[in-house]
Amino acid sequence: MTRIYRLWLWLKDRQNRLWVTPLLTGLAAVALAFGADAVGMLLDDNVPEIKAQTIDDLLTVIATSMLALAIFSLATLVAALNSSSMTATPRSTELLMGDSAARASIGSFIAAFIFAIVARTALGTGYYGTGGRFVLFVSTLLVVAFVVLRLMLWIRSASRLGRLADTLERLTEVTGQALLNLARRPRMGAGALESAPVDHCTTLQANECGYLTDINMSGLQDLADRHDLRIHVQIRPGTFIDPSTLLARIEGKFSADSRDELLDCFVLAAQRTYDQDPRFGLIVLGEIALRALSPAVNDPGTAIQVMSALTSLLVDYTAHAHQQLEPEFDRLTAPVLDDRDLVRDAFQPIGRDGAAIIEVAVRMQKLLAVVAQNSSGVIAAEALLQAREARERALQVLSYAPDRDQLDALHRQLFP
Repeated sequence: MTRIYRLWLWLKDRQNRLWVTPLLTGLAAVALAFGADAVGMLLDDNVPEIKAQTIDDLLTVIATSMLALAIFSLATLVAALNSSSMTATPRSTELLMGDSAARASIGSFIAAFIFAIVARTALGTGYYGTGGRFVLFVSTLLVVAFVVLRLMLWIRSASRLGRLADTLERLTEVTGQALLNLARRPRMGAGALESAPVDHCTTLQANECGYLTDINMSGLQDLADRHDLRIHVQIRPGTFIDPSTLLARIEGKFSADSRDELLDCFVLAAQRTYDQDPRFGLIVLGEIALRALSPAVNDPGTAIQVMSALTSLLVDYTAHAHQQLEPEFDRLTAPVLDDRDLVRDAFQPIGRDGAAIIEVAVRMQKLLAVVAQNSSGVIAAEALLQAREARERALQVLSYAPDRDQLDALHRQLFP
């Protein structure tokens, strides 16, 4: 079960999708090339005669053009990755590598090239009969039409790929989905974390270093059912793990082999990911704003755009907080994420680096007021705290007295 889950995670990884898709489409192309004759055997007496030379000419055109087109597409993607890394942040390139349009286009071009090579070779050896050549001819025309359509779609996507606006949109979307999952399953499907009796629990600690990127909750539940355990998970994805980190407290007895299975349910990697770690998405969005505020870039407009996106994410998260699903793992408990961290990760770095720019400072006060007014509890309290801190930072570095007066008056108006 754990191996299947890790295989699923591996296939879901955006960096692996880029080459998995061409691999699968390439296999489909080989099957299409060889399957044409099998279908053609059923049609030998009912199809027109197609000369092998006609098909060979078409396949030659496909073979000579598709490889060049695939290489050009890869070069375009690499250029987009470099552009995103330079204008946004290196942490955003993972999203571009998982772009569905890029994967589908590159996979289609490579598949068409493989189809042409395999079909042309088989055609030259006399593999196809009369029916097989007819089916191959029709298949070749369909491949050409599909490639042309895919090329049009790729041109549309490539014109936006790697641009700052596109990167921001992708980051906002993936972070919003992670926050929605957090709102609906704040404990990842487990129950509330109990204060388990330490004397009756066995501790489970990590055996290596890395970021915790995923917890296989269903795998933990299966192990708990099989061994009559209760597992109290102590950490959440996004935490940096070392061999002294406490992963879980476990009530019940289990063997050394079961311990290894339990450890396999905690997936570690060299860097954080977006799917189970909404804080990472907020941090990466903040990095884009910080780069925009740097003296080398000096683009406060982008920082304001990022703050607007962060505000929308936090307000949407608060709006979905009442949609919590019932726990699905009755033998597991897990901690909740401190909502104050979400507001702090989103606004604190921008408030620090943008304090000397009056436009950024003013917009931050207004947006934090929106967060506070559309939320409650710790999120509203943290928004107020971040607004106060941002005001104090700005008042210390703004050199023009009217700017300081404007900011102070605005803060008192928004947060009476």
